[in-house]
Amino acid sequence: MCKAQSLTQEGLADVRRSVAALRAGPTGSRPLPAAVADLADESRAAGIVTTLDVRGAPRSLTPQAELALYRAAQEALTNVRKHARASRADLTLDYAAADRVRLVIQDNGVGAGEPDGGFGLLGLRERVQLVGGSVSLHSAPGEGFRLEVEAPG
Repeated sequence: MCKAQSLTQEGLADVRRSVAALRAGPTGSRPLPAAVADLADESRAAGIVTTLDVRGAPRSLTPQAELALYRAAQEALTNVRKHARASRADLTLDYAAADRVRLVIQDNGVGAGEPDGGFGLLGLRERVQLVGGSVSLHSAPGEGFRLEVEAPG
C-alpha cells in the first residue's frame, strides 16, 4: 500500500507540473515589454524593419491583460508578414496613462479598404473585450494598417 500511495503522489505531482507548464502564458515570467521585444526581433529576422518604443514606466498588469496585449502584438506582426507586403512595422507600448496600457502597431503596407479582418482579428477583439479593453483598426488602400489596443492597467 505504501508503494501505491507513493506512486500515486508522484504521478499527481507530475500532472500538476504539466498543467502549470500549460498554463504558463507566452510571456512566461518575462515582463510584457521584453516579450513584445522578442516578437519584434522575430519580425526583424523575417526581414521587416521593426521598432518598439516603450513609453512610461512599465508596470504589472493582470495576466489576462498582458496576454491580450501580447497576442495583439503577435497577431498584428503575423498579419504584417503574411498580408501587408510591408517593409516596416512600428510598435508602441504606452504605460503613460495611470489606468490603462495602450499598444499601437503601424505598418507601411498595402492597407485595406475595409479593415474588419479575419478570424485572427475577431479573436483578438473578443480577448481584449473580455479584459475590459478596446480595439480599433485604421487602414486605407496604399496607406498601411494601424491597430490600437487598450487594456486596463
